[in-house]
Amino acid sequence: MIPPGSLQLLVENCIKHNQFTKEAPLNIEIKCEGSHVVVSNNRCQVAEPKESFHIGQENIKKRYRLIGNSEISIEETDKIYSVTIPLINA
Repeated sequence: MIPPGSLQLLVENCIKHNQFTKEAPLNIEIKCEGSHVVVSNNRCQVAEPKESFHIGQENIKKRYRLIGNSEISIEETDKIYSVTIPLINA
């Protein structure tokens, strides 16, 4: 289980913060790794980035703190952006 809307917010962020074309596609991967879900994408940053207030990520962080005092993990390199969210035990 994950908080409702979490995956949608993470996928929307992938699309919002990257540029992509047929020749240079944006690859979004969603996978389960043990007790976590990982959403990652290749980085194809837009030439003129939109201002970001990180509202989506902050929303997810707050949901996890409220639900189970869990934290999300964000990893970023020049090529990959990845967010790991824990599964919640029901």
